[in-house]
Amino acid sequence: MHQTENSPALTRLRKANPGVRLKSLDALGNYVKDDTNVRDAVLRALVNDTNSGVRIEALRLIEPVKADGSVRGVLMALAAKDQSTYIKSQARTMLAQLPEID
Repeated sequence: MHQTENSPALTRLRKANPGVRLKSLDALGNYVKDDTNVRDAVLRALVNDTNSGVRIEALRLIEPVKADGSVRGVLMALAAKDQSTYIKSQARTMLAQLPEID
């Protein structure tokens, strides 16, 4: 497991400039599968970021881990009530690709 808790890229996700946040997401993309700290940070960006480009990139990054319980929960919330029709639609599409939970 890669230790990213104090990663500069995680820190930059909290910066005001959306371009910096996008570059941070790009730097963290390879760690989403293996590092829950990164996954949680990407999910926070997806749910809370004010920039649609940052949110769309975060959504793209969680694609490989969409079956994870925490990711599925976020996708369900976004599919139900996100203000962005694009995010809502993409979340629904990702959920439709997942197997049913018993």
